[in-house]
Order: sequence, then C-alpha cells, then structure tokens
Amino acid sequence: MPYTIYLTSSAIADVTMAKEYYNSKVDGLGRRMTSEVDMMLSKIADMPYVYSKRYVSIRAARVPSFPYLI
Repeated sequence: MPYTIYLTSSAIADVTMAKEYYNSKVDGLGRRMTSEVDMMLSKIADMPYVYSKRYVSIRAARVPSFPYLI
C-alpha cells in the first residue's frame, strides 16, 4: 500500500509559481513540469526508501528534465 503524501501550502505555491514561469517561457512546458512532479510524487509514495539520502536523514528524488528535488 502506498504512503500518503501531503503537500504544504508553501510547496503548492512553489509548484504553481514554477508552472507559471515555465509556461511564460514555452507554452505547455509548465503542464509538463507539473506532470513530472506528480509522477515523482506517485513514485515516492510507492517506494520512498529507493531514493538516496541527501541531507542526514532526508531523502530526495530528482524531477526528470527539471532542476528540482522532491
């Protein structure tokens, strides 16, 4: 059974701002970025311990094609 992931309002605001930024550069790029973020959140929920520790006890997953860690 996958874990449940909760996003803070700050995290949601960050994703929204990034989506708007990428859409201002190339139409539809923001949608692609949020799709990749959603895909990574789903993968993290299914297999959270697959990702390596980046900061003492915090694991991070890289978002493909974009410079973000979750």
